[in-house]
Amino acid sequence: MRSSRYIWAILALLLCGFRSQAQNLEKVGKKDMVTVSGGLNYNGIFYNSTGIDNRRPPYSWFFNGNLNVNILDVSLPFTYSYSNLSSSYTQPFNMSGCAPTYKWVKTYVGFNSMNFSNYTLAGHIFLGGGVELTPGNWKIAAMYGRLKKAIEYDAVDQSDQAMSFKRMGYGAKVGYEKNGYGFNLIYFTAKDDIGSLKFIPSNSSVLPEENTVVSLNGKTKITSLFSLEAEYALSGVTRNLSSEAPVPNSQTNKLPLIFTMNSTSQFFAAYRSSLSFSKGIFSIGLNYENIAPGYKTLGAYYFNNDLENITVSPSLRLFKGKLNIAGNAGYQHNNLDQSKFSTNKRFISSANVSFVPGQKFSLSGIYSNFTTYTNIRPITDPYYQKTAADTLNFFQVSQNGSATCTYNIPGTSLRHSFVLSSSYQVSSQKQGNTEQPSTQVLNGNFCYNISFVKSKWNSAFTYNYNRIENFASTALYMGPGITVGRSFAKNTLRLSISNVFNQAYTNNKQSALVLSERASLSYAPKIDKKFGKPSVSLSAMYTNKFKTEMTKNSFSEFTGMVNLNYSF
Repeated sequence: MRSSRYIWAILALLLCGFRSQAQNLEKVGKKDMVTVSGGLNYNGIFYNSTGIDNRRPPYSWFFNGNLNVNILDVSLPFTYSYSNLSSSYTQPFNMSGCAPTYKWVKTYVGFNSMNFSNYTLAGHIFLGGGVELTPGNWKIAAMYGRLKKAIEYDAVDQSDQAMSFKRMGYGAKVGYEKNGYGFNLIYFTAKDDIGSLKFIPSNSSVLPEENTVVSLNGKTKITSLFSLEAEYALSGVTRNLSSEAPVPNSQTNKLPLIFTMNSTSQFFAAYRSSLSFSKGIFSIGLNYENIAPGYKTLGAYYFNNDLENITVSPSLRLFKGKLNIAGNAGYQHNNLDQSKFSTNKRFISSANVSFVPGQKFSLSGIYSNFTTYTNIRPITDPYYQKTAADTLNFFQVSQNGSATCTYNIPGTSLRHSFVLSSSYQVSSQKQGNTEQPSTQVLNGNFCYNISFVKSKWNSAFTYNYNRIENFASTALYMGPGITVGRSFAKNTLRLSISNVFNQAYTNNKQSALVLSERASLSYAPKIDKKFGKPSVSLSAMYTNKFKTEMTKNSFSEFTGMVNLNYSF
């Protein structure tokens, strides 16, 4: 018995060549150590049109399958698809890696990604090794590996777009958290290998870089009502390791002993804080973030910098949680060092209200207001005379609102439900003294559903209304719909028939008149789970577009579908 477990453990280690999220070695020798799931699906589509040329082939079919083998929580997915149009096969683990887990120890081998914080190592994929330890209240992590591989200059196309130096990196994180108090100390460094490329064009924009970043974050309870979280990160970046110019005397190494400077080195800071207050039914949070212009970490693929964010987020719960009100308002701007010719300012506000007094009635609403303001500073010219036409400020506003109201009437033999939903959006912009006309979008939908419990019949009556208005045109699209359905054979067989009639108007002229009819029949027998889950469905849709003031011809289309599915 013991020898067999050793064999399983060896096989588990061999499987580390596959991409996965984590391996759970505690499952070695257990029943759920290996699981297999998947499915097969076939779709046949029949199409015909009258009055226009066919817009798709008269018959097309698609077959696809998937197989997922899970060994010690290592997922090995395979997918395959084939049709009379194209085929494809996928085994999505060309990059290999594994993350075995045992109790509070998790290791990373091969291609993986780890996250220390947003300002340091943030999800960058690396080839190497790592470890995460969570004994008790401690959180310890470390990694070492290749962040980028060397890619030579493309001499054929004379392009350096894909060219890159080999980049190695390593880092560590140590943290402790207990009873609302905690801290994390993070160190990360990455450096390009100058000798990893055989040829570097003299005019290339790809330069060897180096980066070291340290971060300290923590949280604490000020009182039983207030809590505080904060993080500070300092990043040293060398833009060109090949530079031989002397370091100016004005430059100071802000990360001595752990970072070597040259003439292209710079230091950048980023910090954030959050103060929260919570008591009973009310809570509020004040958040602040400042990221210096040019802040960069080689542990992230993309990073926003040169911005300051200030947000406040209050929330209120009333009537024993039946009424909930939450809001969020903030201000953001860039150009912190005033070095750019333009400054963008954004004002953001949103509110969310939900009221659920009981099981029958519910009401919810959302409103948001996004405002962007750009101030452009022209280049100073002593011989330039400013005029009124030089107002370069740009102002843009977007407002969104939506609401949903639901009312249910339960019953043992007859059930009713009413749903009314709507949304409204308006956007406008102003540049200088010129204000552009706004665009307004209004959507509304009403649905009444009635269910006959004993006979298992149900019907739904709907009406939709959509309106888009701008300076050039006004478009309307609206119409009613009805759906009737019933379940048979202990809910294994389902029949549904629907009819929708829509009409569209452009500048008060009828542009479309569409009648759509659809029928579907589906069957999903209930069988023993060990034999899988089969299902089959048939559907047909007939669409008739009539002649209108703006369309000269009428036409019709028929689409039929057959679906066979089996999952296990």
